[in-house]
Amino acid sequence: MNASIEYLPSDESFFKGGYHKSLENGTDVAVGLLFYSNAGLNKIYMTKSYYSVSWRWYIPCPKKIKSWVSIIKLYSGYVWLSQFVSFILAVIATFYLSKYLRRCDTSDQMLYRNIPDTLSHLWSLFLGFGVRAIPQTTPLRIFIFSWLCYSFAVSTVFQSFLTSFLIEPIQVPYIHSLEELLKSNKKYGYPFFVDATFSSSEDWQSKEICQNKLICQDVYTCMDWVAYNRNYSMVYLDSMLNFEFAKGLYSDDNGRELICNLNSGIK
Repeated sequence: MNASIEYLPSDESFFKGGYHKSLENGTDVAVGLLFYSNAGLNKIYMTKSYYSVSWRWYIPCPKKIKSWVSIIKLYSGYVWLSQFVSFILAVIATFYLSKYLRRCDTSDQMLYRNIPDTLSHLWSLFLGFGVRAIPQTTPLRIFIFSWLCYSFAVSTVFQSFLTSFLIEPIQVPYIHSLEELLKSNKKYGYPFFVDATFSSSEDWQSKEICQNKLICQDVYTCMDWVAYNRNYSMVYLDSMLNFEFAKGLYSDDNGRELICNLNSGIK
């Protein structure tokens, strides 16, 4: 081809389609980023792809809950409430059994002579510790034995899960697929310059995304929403995000990344 090369710079930025305007102004060949869409393919003929990247859905990474919160989540709120009520009722019942039974022995009266002593003795039994004296009256012995059985059952269940929860802390619910994201009622969207890609698509997921999308006008602001505010999910280039990770951005103090992907790239 006997022709000279003349470079025509564009006034627009790379992401705003500067090479599109170059082609419209008479340029024969332009190099740039082309988003796959029916509208773009009808106007531009693509020759060769030199570098392929993926557009991926990025979401906030699951956040680990602190150990003491994990312990609380071993049981539901109703179970914790029932255990607390059971303990209070056991203290009251033990105290009045030792005080008002006609055949109550003196040693039992001294062992459970007031509410604080009764509470401490029953709490010791609940934790598996011993007490300084055995109940002498039959009704109190039966009740204490029942309390021991209840305490053994509760502590066995609690201890069986406690170690695993301390070693592997609970994490907040993690979204694993695009279907879960669309059903989660969480805010999601994509940068304004890829709107044509989703708008021209005919599949049902793209249509649903377009109906509930929140267009991102500034990429870095939206990435802050994903990483730090944890209230947004978005589509972004994997190579660009890896570049941000390499600069130490969007990571916590331990170097753990704050943004995760759904492993469903959009080529």
